[in-house]
Amino acid sequence: MFSSRARQERIEQARQGASAAKDSAAGAFLALDDAHKMTAALVEAYAQVEPGPKAQRVTSTLAPLLSASDRAAQDYIAALDQYDGVLTAQAPDVDTLVNAHRAFHDVYGRLESARQQIDQFRARNAELQDRLQDVHSRVQPAVNKATQALARARQAAADARAAGIVSPDLDTRLARAEQLGQVAAGGAFRAGAQAAIDAAAELATAADDVVEAATRLQSLKTSGGGRLASSRTRLDGIAGRIPQVRETLSYLRRTYSLACSEDLDHVPETAERELEQARGLLAQAAAAQSSGDWDAAARHLEEGRGHLAAAEEGVNGVVARRRDLDALAEDPAAELDRVRFVVRDAQRLVVSAGTRAPAGEPAILDGLMARLDAAAGRLEGTHPDYWSYLVELRAVRDVTAGVVRRTREAIAGA
Repeated sequence: MFSSRARQERIEQARQGASAAKDSAAGAFLALDDAHKMTAALVEAYAQVEPGPKAQRVTSTLAPLLSASDRAAQDYIAALDQYDGVLTAQAPDVDTLVNAHRAFHDVYGRLESARQQIDQFRARNAELQDRLQDVHSRVQPAVNKATQALARARQAAADARAAGIVSPDLDTRLARAEQLGQVAAGGAFRAGAQAAIDAAAELATAADDVVEAATRLQSLKTSGGGRLASSRTRLDGIAGRIPQVRETLSYLRRTYSLACSEDLDHVPETAERELEQARGLLAQAAAAQSSGDWDAAARHLEEGRGHLAAAEEGVNGVVARRRDLDALAEDPAAELDRVRFVVRDAQRLVVSAGTRAPAGEPAILDGLMARLDAAAGRLEGTHPDYWSYLVELRAVRDVTAGVVRRTREAIAGA
């Protein structure tokens, strides 16, 4: 009987020793698992936000430590599979319990060793966590700002659509902003720190472009109808002046010379072509407005207004030619005196500049004075040539302006 009791006590002692070793191993396993996951996540995050040689180095350094951790964990699981049932058996073998105690004790040592190596690795690379926090502090505000800009862009585009505005360009801009928003939303851990910051900045710009485009379209819708109506009125006004242009050209040829209108004879036909193109573009603008495509409406309207401007410039040029020649014929000496004053003023500037004036300018001005003295001869005879007289005076004025410009530049340089 004594022998049976002693044997039972020996079994319980062996069971308690094995159980204690198992509990220690279980605690070491959980501690290693936490260290393994946290360190692996830290290094992976660092490699994502700041890829480069250092990230590659710490990743390669950690890899064998994680492998050792996996092997220790596998050894622990194998010990559980082999001995866990023995600890709860009704009549376990003492030697088996002793083997279980030894196995769990050995596994505990391997688990602890693996954890300590990982902890030491983290201690050696403590700056990784600080670096991640620094990246987060830089990236997150930029991403938040860009995300807010994207929200404004979405609202602006929605408001434009609600107003009946159809704009493929606006849709394209918004789609681009949405695409950048996906990159920015991933943050540094998906794209890398600098890539996330760059994406956020690009998103903010793209979103602002959407808001600006939507605002412009709203403005175009508000003012577009009035601008189209005023352009049509302007077109009718220019068209009504073309018969007068033909009469004015005829007047110039009869009153002065053929030469005075040669460069303007094309104006009536050219203006009519410009007006025809403008008329078609204004019609396209009206159609685009009706369909809500204010981008196209604005484009057609601006192009049409360009043709109107070209036609009007030609018409105004003919009217100005008659006005200038009539004024010259009424008082030929007045324009001559004005140009002579301009030349003399230039001579005073050159004299005051002294050696700072470019060489040769005084001679040029003297030659211009001689041209003015000779210009009056163009008005002698039965049929004064007012046109060549006017051309000569304007040529003298232009050359004088060049002398003044060069002299002032030389003075400023000196």
